[in-house]
Amino acid sequence: MMKDPVERVPARGLNPETGTEMDGARSQPMVFAERAKETYGIDPYSLYTFSFAAERLSVNAITIRTWIKRGRVKGVRLPNREWRIPGMELIRLLDPEGEWQR
Repeated sequence: MMKDPVERVPARGLNPETGTEMDGARSQPMVFAERAKETYGIDPYSLYTFSFAAERLSVNAITIRTWIKRGRVKGVRLPNREWRIPGMELIRLLDPEGEWQR
């Protein structure tokens, strides 16, 4: 069974990894996801269709497929044989400099 890529840590209480008191601190993955959603409107932990990715990147959906074949973009093949683009890949393509993280 695959582990969820986003580990939700309670805002208060004990940190499950370290066992230390968190005292209201938010977990790093949640802060990262919130900042990405604010900046790009993309959840970094979700999967998106080729058409959505193509619209956001201002390219054709066939271009997205070509990029996956050439290894420029990581794609995820679903059990029903469809492909999706991880949100992190879209963010990486939209902001190659990583400006929004600063």
